[in-house]
Amino acid sequence: MRTFSSYGPVSIQSNYYAARTELIDHTERQLVGGTGEESGHYITIWAPRQTGKTWTMMQVFRRIEKEDVFDSVIVSVEHLKYTKSAKNILKGFVDALSSSLDREFPYVTEWQELNSLFTNKYFKKPFILILDEFDALEEKFINQFANIFRKMYHARATVQKDIRSKYMLHGLALIGVRSVLGIENVT
Repeated sequence: MRTFSSYGPVSIQSNYYAARTELIDHTERQLVGGTGEESGHYITIWAPRQTGKTWTMMQVFRRIEKEDVFDSVIVSVEHLKYTKSAKNILKGFVDALSSSLDREFPYVTEWQELNSLFTNKYFKKPFILILDEFDALEEKFINQFANIFRKMYHARATVQKDIRSKYMLHGLALIGVRSVLGIENVT
């Protein structure tokens, strides 16, 4: 018997729900990139609470995971919203990444070291990262993350092939309830 749910991710097995196949297809294409593209896309998803952002990305994540072409993970950073130091933000992020992927990553203590985690040293397949509740972080930390991700995106998109193969971050989705100044879709 199905039930109605008005909070949290919807279970397609036990809850009534409206199939959002077209939205999920579009979001997957936006994140993974089109046929023949060497790089995925970095996207942002901003919408009010309880509108299906996380549920949609979970559906996309399951599809990507099933294809086994990419390493992929959904990480919520909401638990870091009261963290005040960059060092603790980075530690919390690395802990969440390590736990979600069930592998160890070295701790980084400086923002410029963060991109070293997304290299072919730690990933054998292109990597897709989905960061949920991204806007829970303080704006200064959001900007630091965005700067590092933008740097990797541009390096993959514009420089020689050896750099493109070094950085394995293929696609990135930042999910939040409020738009954050200075961050736009980078496709």
